[in-house]
Amino acid sequence: MLRNIEAFIAELREYILVRGDLLRLRVIEKSSRLVSWLLILLIGFVVLMFALAFAAFSIAVLLAKVMPLWGACLVVSGLFLILVVLLLIFRKRWFINPTVRILSDILVTNEEDEDEEI
Repeated sequence: MLRNIEAFIAELREYILVRGDLLRLRVIEKSSRLVSWLLILLIGFVVLMFALAFAAFSIAVLLAKVMPLWGACLVVSGLFLILVVLLLIFRKRWFINPTVRILSDILVTNEEDEDEEI
């Protein structure tokens, strides 16, 4: 009887260690997916800002051919203002909902789904 209890305790100890290792691996996987997603988002944001700056300068130079430069710059500023208003109006649909969906996909996955991948 004592051997059975000792064997059970040893098996239980091994099971707890394996579950701890599995938990650590899952945390590493989810955190690496989250960090990679954030890094891609940051790089995309920087590239988009450069593209937007060059596009604004190009539009201002193009409009300067038909109006004074200060007027062209005001038109481009007005376009930016309209863009900011649109971003504020649609921020939930364009930013908050997709961010919540992506974060929930990364952080809350079913164990059954992970077992199917293996």
